[in-house]
Amino acid sequence: MPRSVWKGPFADALQKLPHIWRGTRRSMILPEWVGRQIEVHNGRKWMPISIVEDMIGHKLGEFAFTRTKSPHKGALLRAKAARKKKKV
Repeated sequence: MPRSVWKGPFADALQKLPHIWRGTRRSMILPEWVGRQIEVHNGRKWMPISIVEDMIGHKLGEFAFTRTKSPHKGALLRAKAARKKKKV
């Protein structure tokens, strides 16, 4: 369910560190942040995100992916067999 319009956007204050800004995943991207590079924690590491105009109104967490893509094991086996075939 979306946030009520009369409440306005929710955004935690950004933390200013010596050379970077850090934000929370739950914060909505505000127009004042355009052009900044903000780091967001994805649960494992801090991911840098460059803010552009198209991101306004979205959450920071939408751009800090928490899962990695892993190929299907069958596809890996087929690729390995194809490489072996080419060598022979």
